[in-house]
Amino acid sequence: TQPHWHSTLRVGTGLGQQVGPTAAITGSGTSATVDLSRALSGVSSASRSLSLNPTSMTIRDRVVTKKAQTLSWGWMTDAGIAISGRTVTLTKSGRTLTLTWSGLPSGATITVEQVPVSLRYLTGSLTQLVAITIPATTKLDLTTTAAWSQGAA
Repeated sequence: TQPHWHSTLRVGTGLGQQVGPTAAITGSGTSATVDLSRALSGVSSASRSLSLNPTSMTIRDRVVTKKAQTLSWGWMTDAGIAISGRTVTLTKSGRTLTLTWSGLPSGATITVEQVPVSLRYLTGSLTQLVAITIPATTKLDLTTTAAWSQGAA
């Protein structure tokens, strides 16, 4: 499996997604969906849909597991991170990205994790992970909205 230091979903306490599986990406224009079922162990079904517009991106993750499992969601970044309740603001070079969620289950926690020094070669800089841990469940329907703005440089 791949390390968990990337921007995606994890099921259970394993390191991440399976390396070998492939999946077709469907969609057109500014929307796409990928079936993650073969990449995530222990799921009956899993998909990630993305849609893009001029001021934001929407990510919809749907997961059904074969048994109740902890789920993790992550967003890797080298931006500054501020958490306020269930809103996360990323700031870098005068630009701001605000992450909000709908469908985030009760008991879910949002934290910031530092990427281990051994993996910093991926970006060449200090990298952090906005990490959401979702308590054991058999079903998730989570929508993330990433809205951006550009302030004065």
